[in-house]
Order: sequence, then C-alpha cells, then structure tokens
Amino acid sequence: MKQFLVTGVLIAPEKINDELLQTHMAYTQQWMDAGRIVMSALYADMTGVVNIVFADTQEEVEAFYANEPFHRAGAQDYVVREINIHYGRF
Repeated sequence: MKQFLVTGVLIAPEKINDELLQTHMAYTQQWMDAGRIVMSALYADMTGVVNIVFADTQEEVEAFYANEPFHRAGAQDYVVREINIHYGRF
C-alpha cells in the first residue's frame, strides 16, 4: 500500500456541533479500525488535523475525505499528498 499525508484545515468551526462531531468520529473510525488511518493528530491550536493514511491510490483517499462529514458540512478542507515513509514505528 502507498502512504499519504492528509492535512485538514478548519475553515468554519462554527458549523461543528455535537451531532456532526459524532458523525465525523464514526466515519473516520472505519478507516482507523481497518488500519488505514495509522496516525491522526490535531494542531495544538485546534485549527486542523494531520493524518497518515495507507491506501492503494490517491483517488481512494481523496474520495474518502470528500465524503468526510466535516468536509461535507463545509467546516474543513483537506489536502492529500502521497509520501514515502522511510522511518516510523507503526
């Protein structure tokens, strides 16, 4: 599998409520449980997120994040970049 760095930038935090947060968590948990999202970290100032994702294609990752609840609600934008991890403890 290929590796991808996904960065998310919060563009409309006022759109996030408890219901949307729960939907987001359930959606992303699917890929965490499948071992596809292997690392997720919030920016210290809570303005975005960084994920390391394993998938076969960039299009697959882009489709997943295009349907991610925060993105669909217009609260967060994502950028997907293929990377080559040369060191890590996974």
